[in-house]
Amino acid sequence: MSHAMNVTRVLAVAIGLGWSAPALAQTCPDRPAMAACTAAAPRVGDSLSGPVLQVVDARTVCVALGPLPSQWVQVVIADSKTDATRGGLMAAAFAQDVQCVVTGEAGAAVRAVCLADGVSVGRLADSPDSRMQASAWR
Repeated sequence: MSHAMNVTRVLAVAIGLGWSAPALAQTCPDRPAMAACTAAAPRVGDSLSGPVLQVVDARTVCVALGPLPSQWVQVVIADSKTDATRGGLMAAAFAQDVQCVVTGEAGAAVRAVCLADGVSVGRLADSPDSRMQASAWR
C-alpha cells in the first residue's frame, strides 16, 4: 500500500472521529443513572452481607444480596462522618464484600454499621488513603 493511501485513510478516520466526537460527548452523562435498590429492608439487629454494587451518595450504599437491583438493600452507613464524600465512600466500599448489622431505619433504607475486611466502612471512607483515591471518582 502506498504512502499516499495510508495518509488518505488516516485523514478519513480523523475526520470521521472529529465529526462524531461532539455527538458522543453530548450523549454521555456526567454520572451514570442509579439503579433502584429495592430489596426488603432487614429488621433492626439483623445482619446482611454481600458486595457493595452501588454508592448512592456520601453515606449510602447498596449491598447486593443477589444479581438484580431488586435484590439490593439500600444501607445508610451509621458511622459515616458529616463531612464524608461520595468519592471517599467509593474508594472504601465499592465492589467490596461487607458485613452489616442493622441499627435503625432511614426512610426506605436501613441504617447499619458495615465492615469490610473487619474494618468499619465509615472509618475506611475517612482514611487518608480513601480521601486521596476519592479524587479519581466522580
